[in-house]
Amino acid sequence: MVKLLVDTLQNHESLRDDPGKALSESYTHVDTALEKTRIDSYTSGTTCVTVLARKGPDGTKLHIANCGDSRAIIGKVRTPPGPGEPIKFEPFDLTKDQKPDDPDRKSVV
Repeated sequence: MVKLLVDTLQNHESLRDDPGKALSESYTHVDTALEKTRIDSYTSGTTCVTVLARKGPDGTKLHIANCGDSRAIIGKVRTPPGPGEPIKFEPFDLTKDQKPDDPDRKSVV
């Protein structure tokens, strides 16, 4: 399924102009393909996180898609190291884990 996601995303007609749309529609396409396999994506714990970095005139922008409880983090240099000192990073979450018991995930019946 990873190869299908990569192929779908890199061939999506909106990838250059609207990366968010390309990510969303690529995830939907792979989910539909997954439903046609014997893998039960609803109970198997299937997750995915994708980070697409695009350089532009305003710098690098990150486009992030997340499905399930996978997490993407990025490390930022905490303070510039002195000569001979190791670089120390501070982690920042790029995504929020999607858990079934989160109040914003519960549906009203």
